[in-house]
Amino acid sequence: IYPNPATDFINVLVLEPSSETQLLRIFDYSGVLRFAANIESGVNNIQIPLKLFPGAYVAQVLLGKIIVYAKPLIVL
Repeated sequence: IYPNPATDFINVLVLEPSSETQLLRIFDYSGVLRFAANIESGVNNIQIPLKLFPGAYVAQVLLGKIIVYAKPLIVL
C-alpha cells in the first residue's frame, strides 16, 4: 500500500494476485472499521480514493479469514 503517508488516495499493489476476492480493511487505532473494499480476483493494482480524517490507521488485506497483509497507514 502506497504512498504512506497518504493524502487523497492509496494504491494497492498485489504482488501475488489471488484467484479469490480479497478484502481491504482500514481501521483507526481504536479498532473502528473506517473503510472496506473488495479486491477482485486477478487484479494486481488498484487506486482507492480516501475519505478519512488525518491520523493513524491500520490497513489489512484478507484472503478469506486470513490476514495476508497488515501495516500502519498514516493519512495527512
